[in-house]
Order: sequence, then structure tokens, then C-alpha cells
Amino acid sequence: MYPMIDKEKTGRWLKALFTVKRVRPKDIQAYLSLGCIQTVYRWLDGTNIPSMDHLYALSGLLGITVDQMVVGNKDDRAWRRRRETCSRLAGYLTRLENPEGPYSRSIKSAVTHGKVEVWR
Repeated sequence: MYPMIDKEKTGRWLKALFTVKRVRPKDIQAYLSLGCIQTVYRWLDGTNIPSMDHLYALSGLLGITVDQMVVGNKDDRAWRRRRETCSRLAGYLTRLENPEGPYSRSIKSAVTHGKVEVWR
């Protein structure tokens, strides 16, 4: 079998990326000039995947490559690493939003001093 894009995993990955980057489906709809927001929701639930043009535009918006946005059936380890990375980033963001949390001072310090590297 040749490598293929896994629509369901790609949809979950895009949803996680949008969450981490704080981009809503409505923002994506406006950015890509889509007539219907359902198009974005179909990507997120794995029914469809974005076209290459849309992936290219989203890569600029999210600051990552097209290859980093799609998940294939070729390497499950990469998918697990991506999911873990996104989960850690979401945890950091949650802790940053809670100014009274036990980790807020150390995380803010790490971000301020450039010790936390986010996608570029």
C-alpha cells in the first residue's frame, strides 16, 4: 500500500493546531474567503481535507509547513509525537491563562527568557 493522507487524523491535528494557535473556524472561513463555515468543520471532523491551495494558505497563517499539517498512514510514531507536542503546548497555554496556578511563574519566566520553543 502506498502512503496516503489520513483524513480523520489530519482533521484532529488541524483542530489541535487551531486550538493552540487560537484560530477559530470562523477566522479560517474569513481568511480563505469560504462561502460556508461547514467546509472548515468537514476538515476538522475528517470528512474532507483542505485542498492544496487551502493547505498552502493555512501554512502561512499558522506558521508551519504544509507537510507539518497533514498526517499520513506512513508513520504512526510521528503522529504520536505531534499529538504529545500539541497536548503539552495546550497545557502550557492553560497554565499561562491561570495567573494564580502553581506553574504560572515558572512558565512565564521560561517563555520570557526564550526557553520554550514554539513552531516557527
